[in-house]
Amino acid sequence: MGKDISKQTVVVLAVLTILISLLGTFTVLREVSSMGSATELPEGTPVQGGELRIAVKGEPMTSSSAGQISLNVASIDNMEQ
Repeated sequence: MGKDISKQTVVVLAVLTILISLLGTFTVLREVSSMGSATELPEGTPVQGGELRIAVKGEPMTSSSAGQISLNVASIDNMEQ
């Protein structure tokens, strides 16, 4: 058989794995907590209008292809029918 990995190497790799996992979890939780949250309205509250903001980061890319996007916004009452 080939050369076995020592127990010390396995322990070091396990500790590194746990540390990286904890660091990743902390980073995700910090980013999520820094995001603004939408205001929730009680069900059935009429809304007169809204605002949607989209920020494109980086330089715009040019493309010779074309596409079509549609956005349908429906209330929950309309979706149940």
